[in-house]
Amino acid sequence: MQVLDLYTVGCSLIFIDDQSPKKGGHAKYHEIDVVVSHDENGKAHVRACPDQEGFDPEVDITHCPQDVHEALSGSQFRLQVSLKSDGMIRSHHSWDFDVIDDE
Repeated sequence: MQVLDLYTVGCSLIFIDDQSPKKGGHAKYHEIDVVVSHDENGKAHVRACPDQEGFDPEVDITHCPQDVHEALSGSQFRLQVSLKSDGMIRSHHSWDFDVIDDE
């Protein structure tokens, strides 16, 4: 019969705080100002405000939250959107938004 010798090796675990500077990263979605308008048939259009660089104010934003889509003409909101490669601007009904007050 063979004898198995067990040896213990001392070890310790030390946690070192991360002291590196925070990385900025890129936001997954854009936050832009949008305005609601209605055409002569009463259909609501949610579009980027004209001063939003990189977003065409003539393109409708799809899949907006219901509260934004049902707002009165001229109402403005800050909305999270994603810009698709084909130029479409898309939001999502569950994404947060803020009402912009004209004061």
